[in-house]
Amino acid sequence: MTGFGSNILGFGTGGGVIIRDPFTASHVLLVGGAGGGGGDRGGGGGAGGYRLLTCQPFPGAPVVVTVGAGLAGQFGGNTNQPAGNTSVELEAGTITANGGGGGASGFSNPPFGSGFGAPGGSGGGAGSPPPGSQANGGSGNTPPTSPPQGNNGGNTSTIGTFQDSGGGGGAGGGGSCGPAGNGGAGSTSHVPHFGSAPQPFYATPPGAYAGGGGGGQDNREGPPPGSGGSGGGGPGGSGTGTAGSAGTANSGGGGGGASRCTGSGGAGGSGTVLIKVPSPQGPTVSVSPPGSGSVTNFPGYTVVAFTASGELKRV
Repeated sequence: MTGFGSNILGFGTGGGVIIRDPFTASHVLLVGGAGGGGGDRGGGGGAGGYRLLTCQPFPGAPVVVTVGAGLAGQFGGNTNQPAGNTSVELEAGTITANGGGGGASGFSNPPFGSGFGAPGGSGGGAGSPPPGSQANGGSGNTPPTSPPQGNNGGNTSTIGTFQDSGGGGGAGGGGSCGPAGNGGAGSTSHVPHFGSAPQPFYATPPGAYAGGGGGGQDNREGPPPGSGGSGGGGPGGSGTGTAGSAGTANSGGGGGGASRCTGSGGAGGSGTVLIKVPSPQGPTVSVSPPGSGSVTNFPGYTVVAFTASGELKRV
């Protein structure tokens, strides 16, 4: 038997699809889970790593797909805990999009930190450091991939009396520096391959993924809170004691940093996997259990979108 035949069937718990024969996916998109924002003029969370790969051979044997979780927002201190990685295990090796770095919290909330953002797929933004000092955003593209899976988080500003926060890095650009830096833009590089936006399997209406979270505001200085980057990044909190907004689920968008004083950063958005399956004979595809993903048929190909971890299995 050549090609797929006529059926791709759902399988039991965990989500996924069952595939009758090996195939080569023309495109595979992996987006890691995103970092959460920091508290007290906190930095925005870094976006999950964004990796768009071509011509990936999938065996008929089971293939494990892991969708990375977003990182919870922080109240105080720094976090070195990464968000969840997204991966697909193939015969040639595991391909991975790394989780985004968490945004740092400002120095006023315990446990007190230095304000430096964490590294990751994209780096987390810096949080407000002690007076007279400056803090840097986390490094993106960590660990390194080619092409790069993300960008750096933004640093704090040296302007004004109060040190505001930096935005989280995104797939399409770094987070901007404070005061209250904007999250880096996400990417739409996959859209020409998977279908023009909007599509039911895209996490955001424009189809963008992996935007950085915005930095939290210090309302004593006046600049507005940082905006979230396109691709699901959450905006920073405004005023006093306002939490940052969460990144969009399954977008890999970073959480926004909280504003001055009490308040936690927003949680990072979870990741996703998109697989473009050739379907010259128009196979029937289903995903099980309900809610683990979606299947969209186009003339000549099918897009399988994983929003939860699972497997691809041979019948």
